[in-house]
Amino acid sequence: MIGTQKNATKPDAVSELILNVLGMASNSLYNTGVYLSRQQYFENGKIISYGKLCKDLKVDENYKVMHSQAGQQTLKSVAEAFKSFQALEKKAKKAELNQKPKLPHYRAKGGMYQVVYPGQAIKIIDKNGTKFLEVPLGCPGKKYFEGIEAITLPYPKRLWGKPIKELRFIPTHESWYTEYVYEMGEVLQATGIHALGIDPGLNNWVSAVCTNGKSFLVCGKRLKSVNQWWNKTKAALSTAVSKQFGEDAFFTKRMARLTDKRNRQMRDATNKVARQVIDWCLNNAVVTVVFGCNLEQKQNINIGRKNNQNFVQIPTAKLRKRIEQLCELHGINYVETEESYTSKASFLDGDLIPKFGEKPEGYKPCGKRVKRGMYKTSSGECVNADLNGVANILAKVSTRLGLDLSRVGRGCLTQPMRFYA
Repeated sequence: MIGTQKNATKPDAVSELILNVLGMASNSLYNTGVYLSRQQYFENGKIISYGKLCKDLKVDENYKVMHSQAGQQTLKSVAEAFKSFQALEKKAKKAELNQKPKLPHYRAKGGMYQVVYPGQAIKIIDKNGTKFLEVPLGCPGKKYFEGIEAITLPYPKRLWGKPIKELRFIPTHESWYTEYVYEMGEVLQATGIHALGIDPGLNNWVSAVCTNGKSFLVCGKRLKSVNQWWNKTKAALSTAVSKQFGEDAFFTKRMARLTDKRNRQMRDATNKVARQVIDWCLNNAVVTVVFGCNLEQKQNINIGRKNNQNFVQIPTAKLRKRIEQLCELHGINYVETEESYTSKASFLDGDLIPKFGEKPEGYKPCGKRVKRGMYKTSSGECVNADLNGVANILAKVSTRLGLDLSRVGRGCLTQPMRFYA
């Protein structure tokens, strides 16, 4: 099993200069590869193979600046992009896609692209009990950088003893990140009989109900606050820049730092909440996760300026994908289902929950949502509105998956545990 750890990198002045040169060389090499591939496609409708790209571009000046294996990895990303385009094109011809795929585009001229090294090119060195990774620059690079043979960076202690498969230097907002791709080894596998239903939201980023009669909520208000502060601060800076330099405002270094920090906070919250959900599953004998989602619901959405900001910019799709990845890693069955009418129907009253577009004429649920966070059933019992929706998500797939919902009752829907993102 392969894992990835992403760290913010703070290289010294010399290493940063070298990375900047390699990043620009990788960017130019990528664009050259895209040009050759596009021309080949325009001429005969075919794409150039990875081997042909390496053969044609091994004399390119940008290829020569980079270590040969790093240059090959850049060209491999070009070949993979066009291979993906070709697969999508075949699906489009069979009318399996809603829109026609586009050829891979060029990257911005003068920008930087990732620099990737395979594990076999990296050397691990030990200095006084501390381990470092030595990344070679190759003979052409050594000549170009006037005798500097390699870049040295710390080896995260968490990864000691785990084989490094790939090392990536990724430029982001005038800084660099390092991704360590490593072999994970064995991980704990889930056992049990229960299923967990999940409904994503905003104030409650994750609402979950389990067939064992337990439930929990993950509060997302801190994440909303982080996102709102970033938007407010960035807007104020953009206004100040526009007033001073005209309408064509540019992205300042402070904006870059703010955006980078905000993105790190979002990624950190996504990973921690996904890990929290999976740990809960492992501790409560959960072997099935049912995630309620409506695909492409954020596309062209217009629910007001403030609601758009909160709803669209919170990385719920990334959370969903991360939970799916961890489920696969720990042997948990992951199921997605559409969640139409789950908020309106009353679970305790056993309301019918139709699919989208299949609502019967005269359909009326027994209960109703009386205010934010509260749902009242036909008998006047009040339950958490989000948890009522999650229980209905489980009910939608209970027959297909053979779920026993007998332990999901009023107590489960009114007394959840609460965690924080």
